[in-house]
Amino acid sequence: ALRAASRRQRAILDNSDDGLWVQDLDGHISAVNVAFARMVGREVRSIIGLPSAALMWSDVSEALGHQVQEALRAGQPVTREYR
Repeated sequence: ALRAASRRQRAILDNSDDGLWVQDLDGHISAVNVAFARMVGREVRSIIGLPSAALMWSDVSEALGHQVQEALRAGQPVTREYR
């Protein structure tokens, strides 16, 4: 079941035109898609393991950080749109 979930997650990341990332409870990025890497101007492999706050604007980082942590603890996704 875990492998199937991992494959589904990877398929979603790989097939989305939107920038997506996955982070752990400590706020470190565990997966990103190419669209997200383009958005932040980095290679995918250079993003994995970074704290998500390191890739966001400081005013967004703090507010989103609290929202993300609460959602992760509750097992819920967080959706934000940036333009």
